[in-house]
Amino acid sequence: MPARVAGGAWAGFVLLSGIAARVTGLAVGPRGLLVHRALLPDRLTGWSEVRRLTPPRTPLGAWRIVTAGETISLMPSDVLGAEALLAALVAQAGLSFDGRRWHRP
Repeated sequence: MPARVAGGAWAGFVLLSGIAARVTGLAVGPRGLLVHRALLPDRLTGWSEVRRLTPPRTPLGAWRIVTAGETISLMPSDVLGAEALLAALVAQAGLSFDGRRWHRP
């Protein structure tokens, strides 16, 4: 029984974390990419801070935006219909493609 309680607590934690961090919107501005989240603070990534953009390796994987100080993960459903934002990120940050990911030269 204790394993079930621990499993239930872990499942609840994962559920609440997912709800809090859910991406509710993306916006491109002159200062960078703004990621709006459900319950957590928005995250602004400045163009000069972006180091790498890595696409998902699997259908359930995430896009990863690596900056000087953090990594932002975007699920494919987060960017569905907003693919132009990723193109803007690549262009504004001056990234180049190496066959696997976009990175700063």
